[in-house]
Amino acid sequence: MKFTGIFLMLGVFVGCQSKVAPPQHKEPDTALVVVPKKAALDSLPPNPVHFDFAYVKSRAIPISVIAVTSNVDTMGNPIEPAFVRKYLDKQKVSVGFPEVLDGSYPRFFWFKGYKSLPIFDVLTLVNTNEYCCQTLYAITLNKEPFSVIDIAVLAYTGGDGGWVGSKQGRWINDRELDLLEVSDYDDDLDETTNNSEIDSIWTRLRISESGKFSETVLKKVYYLGNEKIEK
Repeated sequence: MKFTGIFLMLGVFVGCQSKVAPPQHKEPDTALVVVPKKAALDSLPPNPVHFDFAYVKSRAIPISVIAVTSNVDTMGNPIEPAFVRKYLDKQKVSVGFPEVLDGSYPRFFWFKGYKSLPIFDVLTLVNTNEYCCQTLYAITLNKEPFSVIDIAVLAYTGGDGGWVGSKQGRWINDRELDLLEVSDYDDDLDETTNNSEIDSIWTRLRISESGKFSETVLKKVYYLGNEKIEK
C-alpha cells in the first residue's frame, strides 16, 4: 500500500514536469521599436533661440565711455554656436587681422560688451585662436533687420615664433577710440644680441554714422635694435 502511494506521487510529479515547456529565446517585437525618421529630424528648428539685440544685451554688459579695451583676457558669456554660424563666420573684418572671421570653432567666442546708438548698435566680443592671439572685436549691427554692418579689431594680445604683439586703447566717445599697437619681432631669439624690431603705432578708430569702421594713423615709432626711428 505504501509502495502504491509512492508510485502515484512520482507519476504526478513526472506528469507535471512534462507539461512545463523549456525556456525559449524570443525575438524582440519589432512593432514596438520606434525608429526616428530623417524627415522628423530635419523638421526641427535649426535655431531655437531668437537672436536680436535684446538677446545680445542679456548676454553682454554695457560699454562705458571710459572703457579700456586692453582686458581681452576677461571672458564674458559664451556665444551660442548658432549665433557664430549665422552672424560671424566668414564675415569680413574691415580693420585689423585676420581679414575674415573664422567660425570653425564656435566655442571660442565670448560676449563682452554692447552699446546702443540711435541708428545702429555695437557689440564687442572676444575670440581665441590656436595659431596666434586672443582678440577683442567690435561689431556694428543694424537694428532692423538684425544683421552685421561692419567688424573691426579693438584689441589683441598674443605671439607666434619670434613675434609678440598687443593692441589696446580707450573709448573717447560713443563712436571713437584711441588705440596703441606694439609689435616686437626678434628672429634669432639670441639674448646676447639685440636684433629686435619694435613697431609702435598710435591710431584713432572711428565709427561712421552708417556704422562703418575706419582707422587713422596718428604716429609711428620704429626701433631697430637700440636705434629709434620715428616715422
